[in-house]
Order: sequence, then structure tokens, then C-alpha cells
Amino acid sequence: MVFFVLAALFATLYAGPTALRAARTGRATLTEARNAFLRRDVDAARREFSSAASLFRSSKTRLASPMVWPSRLIPVLGTHVRTALTLSRVAERVSEAGLAATAAQAQLPGRELKLVDGRVDLAAVRRATTAFGASIAAAADIEEELSRIPTGWVIDSLARARAEALQLLPSAIEGLRKGQTAIEAMPSLLGENGRKRYVVAFSNLAELRGSGGFIGYITSLAAERGDLDLEDVSGRPTELFPPPGETQLAFPEWFPADLRRQSRIFQNINVTTDFPTVGRFIVQSAGPALGPVQGVIGVDPIGLAAILRLTGPITVAAWPQPITADSVSRVAQHDVYLRYPTDDDQRQDFFSQLVRTTFDRLVTGVLAFRPESFGDFDTAVRGGHFRMFSSDAEDQAAFKELGLAGGVERTQGATDVLSFVSQNGAGNKADWFLHRNVRYHVRLEPGDRAAVSEIDVEMRNDAPSSGLPEYVIGASGGVTLPLGTNRQNVTVLRSPQDELRAIAIQGRPVSAVQAAEGPLRSYRVTTEIPARSSKSIRLISEIPLAFTTEGRERIYRLHLLPQPVANRDVYEVSIEVPAGWRSTGTRTFSGELTGDRVLEVRVYQTKPAWIVDKVFLEPWREVRRIFGRIF
Repeated sequence: MVFFVLAALFATLYAGPTALRAARTGRATLTEARNAFLRRDVDAARREFSSAASLFRSSKTRLASPMVWPSRLIPVLGTHVRTALTLSRVAERVSEAGLAATAAQAQLPGRELKLVDGRVDLAAVRRATTAFGASIAAAADIEEELSRIPTGWVIDSLARARAEALQLLPSAIEGLRKGQTAIEAMPSLLGENGRKRYVVAFSNLAELRGSGGFIGYITSLAAERGDLDLEDVSGRPTELFPPPGETQLAFPEWFPADLRRQSRIFQNINVTTDFPTVGRFIVQSAGPALGPVQGVIGVDPIGLAAILRLTGPITVAAWPQPITADSVSRVAQHDVYLRYPTDDDQRQDFFSQLVRTTFDRLVTGVLAFRPESFGDFDTAVRGGHFRMFSSDAEDQAAFKELGLAGGVERTQGATDVLSFVSQNGAGNKADWFLHRNVRYHVRLEPGDRAAVSEIDVEMRNDAPSSGLPEYVIGASGGVTLPLGTNRQNVTVLRSPQDELRAIAIQGRPVSAVQAAEGPLRSYRVTTEIPARSSKSIRLISEIPLAFTTEGRERIYRLHLLPQPVANRDVYEVSIEVPAGWRSTGTRTFSGELTGDRVLEVRVYQTKPAWIVDKVFLEPWREVRRIFGRIF
């Protein structure tokens, strides 16, 4: 035994200091490599990534040496060795992924992906795609190694490295995969094999619809062999296209009958929250007027803001000041209605200039797609403010992978789903003043494999009852309401197996229309919120099959879906685990819902509780099920 301990100590002295020095030096070298990559210094980045890979490989070799094996069998010391070894392997693969990304960067003109006068060099993109492929293989290895990192106690320096890897690398891997998907899809999207046309549908969140806002302006973008061209097509969709009801829209089987009637006019073509369905409707409606159309780009003022952060401010004749990324949302969703309260043509002229000037900057200037510039655009995509649809199955698959598709089927794999959606039912622009707070409490019942949920929503209307144009705070379309009143058609999306127990508005029970929304279940009600007041909505439901897996470990997975809105929704989520069960994972969330969020909780039954459950509770549940079926 003494000999074994001495051997372990010798092995630690042999490998430990060398491994730690290599790790410290390698980390600094990785930082230098990243900085060189961002400044597009390919030679320096390649040199630093290679050096980092060599350092971490040396550390890995020493820690994996047979001489160190005795150390792995000693408690605590073994945890340190295994943690250091796994982190060395991860860092080596990170360095190799960086080398692959650098090789891809070297294939691009000027060492970066550029849109020059609306043109992308597709041949360079193809070369970069081939070089970039090795980074995806590295990403898969990194994920596998991260899942193996020991969780026991280690010294502070090692604990910090482990926490940093677990915190930063998953998002980096996601970025690598999205980058690979984007670069692989680009030739097809940009018409490498023939002209592709995209309808640009501009929506306004001051008047909400299911998948965003009221679509009041349309233009068209064409792509052919890497060249983008803004076509001479623009205006109100109601003037450009025949009513959707005249074009024989192909409704999916699940589409509710009342929404089918609403979708027959273009103002309501996006009542569904499922953007791929909206995209198909727009393509079908545009065809008779424009000819073949392959896709749709859906964008709202917050999406335009993300584009303006790439291109810089714009000047339009219909507005007295330059429009910036910081001002475009307020200007387009509120201020324009104050400046032109009654003149529809002037407002339309403004929107035409705004959208066309923004997209014209994309296709006539020099735009470099750099890693540091993607943050704002990615935020807009996650929030649903920039979406894309294509009738080409491969292009659509790429949009889905990039988070651009906006389809509700992305909740597949979740055992619980929640999305609070509302639509303007007054034909005004009062949703600029709408704020929504959603509280969601779930009580897990893993013994029954079920969950009971309580949803409490406060909808606050800050619109005044006077002092603003009726176009903003009045009502239209034959609706009569006091000024400032906001009528909202509310939809609550839930998992397919959800069973509604009760719904109330301001504490008074109401009935809800139940329907499908793609693979999800929806509950719909209508409420009116007077000026400068609030309304509360409460739903109680049960999820009979809220867990995956069997036995003493069960998994509950909640998927929250945002609706694109002018003022971000605030969510407060709490998940309660009963006595007799331990849990790991994320049980709470509080804050603005800026994009999809998944909360996963794994519950483990304690041994005494498992015995009680098997001997007493499970037979009783079976008796209840039998008698329930009989009576």
C-alpha cells in the first residue's frame, strides 16, 4: 500500500507541474490566436493555434502516461488528474478547430466574407467550406469530452478552468455549427444554380399578429450566381397581390377554420405563429403578381435595427433626421404615425424609403461579415425579428438550423411548452404601449409522470385615452372602442398533451377556443384592456406525460417560445420538485425572454421514497386508473 501511494505521488510530481505549465502557457497562446484570427492575421493565427495544440498535446500525453495511472485510483487526487486530462484534450481540439477556421479564413478575399456591391465570391465560399469542415469534427469531439469532465472537488485554478470550459464552449460549438451551416448554404441561397427571388415582408409590431406584426409593406430581392439585386417591386401587399383568398391557399390540415377565414385577407396572413406556414402563404399569394418566388424574408423594425448596426445610419427624404439602429424602432412603430396621422400615402412613402434604403445599402456597399458584428443580428434572429422561408427543402433546412425558420415544430423533444401570444383586434397601433409579464409555476409529480401548471399573465396597456391620433389609439374595421383601449386576441401555446383545467380573466372564469398550432395545442380568448390599465389572465392545466425515461431518473424539459413584440416580455418561471425526489438542472428563470429558452430538470427518486412508491403508491395509482375507466 505504501509503495502504491509513493508511486502515485511520484507520478503526480512527474506529470503535474509540466501539465500545469503547459495549460497556463497554452491558454495564453489560445487567446493570442483568437485575437490574431479576429484581426484577420492568418499567419499569426495559424502559428499560435499550432503552438497551443502542441502545448496541450504535451500536457495530455503526460497526464495519460501509464506512469500516472496509480494517481487515478486515489480519491481526490484521481479527480484532479482526470479533470486536467479531459481539459487538455478539450483544449487540444479547440486549437485544432481554430486551425480549421483559420484555413477557411485564408480562402476568402481579404481574409473575410464580404458583400461587395451586392456580390459574394461563391468560388471562395466553396473553398472556405471545405477547409472549415475539420472544425465541425473537432466540435463533436469537444462536446463528447465536456460530457466526461469529473464533477468532484478540485483546486481553484482547475475548478476555474473547468467552469470556464463548461460555460463558454457550448455556445462556441453552436457558433461553429451555425457558421458551417451558413457557409454551406450560401451558394444555394444566392442562386448559384439559377435565379432565386425573395419577397421582403416588412411588419410592424405596433399592431401585433401571431408571428410578428401587421405586414404593411412588400419589396423583392433577387439572387443569381452570388449577385443580389433589389427589384423594382414595392408597395402595400393589398395593392400588389390579389387577396390570398383568391389564390387558393394550401392550408395545412391542422389550420383552424376561423383562422382560415381570417387569412383570406393579406392583413391577417400571418395570424399563425408558425412562420413556415406564413412563408408558404406569402409565396402562394405573390406568385400570380410577381411570377415564380422561392422564398420570404420577414423583418420588422427591430430586425432593421440589426441591419443598420452592420451598414450604419441611413437618410430618407420622408424623415427629417438620419435614422439609426437606436432610433428606427421608435420612428417606424410610433413616431411616423404622429408625423403623418391621417395621410396614408405619406406614411407608405416613408416605409418604402425606409425598407428599400436599408436593403439598398446591403446590395450597393461593401459589407464585411465579421464575428464581432454578428451579436446584434443574432439577437434579432433569436427574438424572431428576422426570419426566412424557402420553398427549397435544403435551403429551408439551413434556415431551421440557423434559427431563422421560426417553426413551432422546433419544440420537438420538449415535454412542456409555453408561448404567450396576442394579436391586435382593434386595427390600431396601440401595441407600442403593450407590456406583458408572464409567471409560470410548475409542480412536478414524477410519481405519476405528470405535472400541474399555473400560468398568470399581466397585460398592461400604457396607451393614453387622448392626445394621440385615432389611428394610434382608436379602432377600425367596424370596431367601436373607447380611445386608448387595446383589444387583444390571446393565444396560449402548450404541449400536445396539455389538458386545460381552468381559465379566468380578472378572476372571472371564461371559456377558451381550443385548437391546434402545428404539433402544439392552443387556447384562445379575447380581452379588452382600457387605457392606462391592466388585465390578468390565469390558466391552470395538467400535463399527463411530463417526463421522458423511466425508473428512478426522469427528465422534464420545458421549451419557452417568444413572440416578436415591441416591448420584450418578462417571464418568471419556477419548477417545484416534490419531497422524496432530488433534482439537477435549471428550475428557475427570471428576465426578458429574448429568444427560445429550454429548462431541463432531471429528478432522481431517493431509495426510501422509491420503496414506498413501489409497495404502496403505484398499486394505488393503478386502482384509481381502473376505477376511473369503469366509472
